[in-house]
Amino acid sequence: MKRSLSIITVLQLILFSLVASALTTPKVQSQTTTEIFLAPQSYTAQKLDEIFNINVNIRNVEQSQRMTVAQFRIQYNNTLLEALKVTEGSFLQQFHNAESAPYTFSVSYIENKTQDPLYGPDVLVGIVLLPNSTGHWTNYPQGNGTLATITFKTIYRPVEPSPPAACLLNLTDTMLVDEDINDIPHLATSATYYAQPLPLPKMTIQPSDYKATLLGEIFNVSVNLENVDADWRMIVAQFRIQYNNTLLEALKVTEGSFLQQFHNAESAPYTFSVSYIENKTQDPLYGPDVLVGIVLLPNSTGHWTNFPHGNGTLATVTFKSTYQPNWQEPSITADLILSDTILVNDTVEEIPHTVANGLYEIQPPTFSYKPTAPSAGEVTIFKVAEPQNHAPLTYNWDFGDGTTMNTNASTVAHAFPSGKYNVTLTVIMNNTEATAVEAVTVGFYMPLGVTAEVGSLHFKGETAEFTILTTDSGKPINATSLEAKLYFNGTLINNLSGAIGYVDTGFYRIPYYIPANALLGEYTLLVKAEYYGANGAAMAKFTISPTLTAWNDSIAQITEIQNGVATVSNGITNIKLNLTAINATVTGLITSGKGEILAKIDTSVGTLTTRLDAINATITEVKGNTVTISTALGEVKTTLSDTQSTATTTLYVASILSAIAVILAVIILLILRKK
Repeated sequence: MKRSLSIITVLQLILFSLVASALTTPKVQSQTTTEIFLAPQSYTAQKLDEIFNINVNIRNVEQSQRMTVAQFRIQYNNTLLEALKVTEGSFLQQFHNAESAPYTFSVSYIENKTQDPLYGPDVLVGIVLLPNSTGHWTNYPQGNGTLATITFKTIYRPVEPSPPAACLLNLTDTMLVDEDINDIPHLATSATYYAQPLPLPKMTIQPSDYKATLLGEIFNVSVNLENVDADWRMIVAQFRIQYNNTLLEALKVTEGSFLQQFHNAESAPYTFSVSYIENKTQDPLYGPDVLVGIVLLPNSTGHWTNFPHGNGTLATVTFKSTYQPNWQEPSITADLILSDTILVNDTVEEIPHTVANGLYEIQPPTFSYKPTAPSAGEVTIFKVAEPQNHAPLTYNWDFGDGTTMNTNASTVAHAFPSGKYNVTLTVIMNNTEATAVEAVTVGFYMPLGVTAEVGSLHFKGETAEFTILTTDSGKPINATSLEAKLYFNGTLINNLSGAIGYVDTGFYRIPYYIPANALLGEYTLLVKAEYYGANGAAMAKFTISPTLTAWNDSIAQITEIQNGVATVSNGITNIKLNLTAINATVTGLITSGKGEILAKIDTSVGTLTTRLDAINATITEVKGNTVTISTALGEVKTTLSDTQSTATTTLYVASILSAIAVILAVIILLILRKK
């Protein structure tokens, strides 16, 4: 109270001395209400040591009020806040009367303790607008603006589930004074401060409910931290997982990345991690358990500046299922219990937190089979429902028809006679086993379908293509084994099994080059297929003809040559022939019925024709009436007639000779025609 009176007394003395010689000016009644208010009206801090500003604003000031002095006090809760500083605003300074700075006289006092019995912790501010050198004011404040800015720091946050901490920023002891040292009526509007509560960190096991499907299943559970706030200043985390060792075996611990990402040390390692696995029952207090401790290492000065926040994984523990109930027994469950959990801050204080345990469940083994209604002799595929990762297992199958099988594969195939069978699967790991049983009803027989296509007619030097399709109950399937053999007059001449290429499900192709010395007559392709014990076969026949005349009565034409193999078309279909194998030689030029100049090709399978560009025809020499033409199939000499001259010119153009060569050919033609 004394401090308040002393400051206002100082301000009043300043005013008395300044206005001693001033003339009194009649006062005019204000038309609007002047207000001192805090902005923002509500502020919520999100972290400790958060620094923020509160503005003390004024509005609706009129010149007629002739304001020269402003004072205010802000009371606050010093268990939540600390006042740091006061900065004068620009409102009064802009209405300067003095000839030079300073234009105002400002005083302030911060009380962060509780020594003031009347006001307690508070900030007191007073500002005087200085007059001109004659002791008068001519430029009176008007409008809106900021008187001062108070800087605070958050020093406390409650802990959930407590609500946000709150206190009134109480704007009190406010005074506005005119030049005659009269109070100016005004309103004072306070503000509210909130401190957001610290969320309680939560340590959880994820997944919270793990369902194992198979004996020996290897799986991971993560120990995670959630809702970690940097204000907890956490540097240490410890936990223990207790489990049932008749169902599980702990294999290893892998540190997670959560604490490592908030490194304070200048280089790796950023944490110090220890773990211990107890798979037996020697610990009288905890029994089988996994103990993990992780310390966030400080910087080189022994301090931490980067504290963990958010969510993440502390560590991952790998378990293996060591027991599984049988098919008639219920699933077995057991808790994965988080105990002995500790979180510690940098002042070695424990951090409160919550925990959420996990649940482990192991179900009886299961298997499926397709088709669900198999026929006698039809292959039935049995598949164990196995996880992605598990220990080595033995699968003992009893198909109920007198057939048994021991294997390490989770998928097997079996073909039944007609009837009803109980198929029993026993899963074995070391000396532990679990059993599953499924009833299978088998109907009538359905053989494996095999078809082969080879075409009807082929020629020496041709690259033929054979196709194979394998089906089961009308649906394409990939055969488990496939062979193809070629016979001539009952004698095996070629095993084509190694040339079978996969195209699509159940669909295969065999490229077959027919030798130039192949015997003429009928050939047979025999295909045998197997699909998990079901068998099928197919035969297909074709004939090798001596000439292309048997292929088509029209003259066959070469449409393309690549790497010594010609594509031959009869206008309906194509075949590929090796040019060397059929002794292809160009023998001359002919004119087609359409007037097109073609090359005539003699082969061992008949006469062919081709476009000139298909055999890269080029004129290499002209002597008199004789023209030498070079082609991919050799040279040919021909005599220039009118038709052949046209062909020669065509060759020049088609082979894109130089302009000089084209002109030369034209000159030769003109000379010959004159003769």
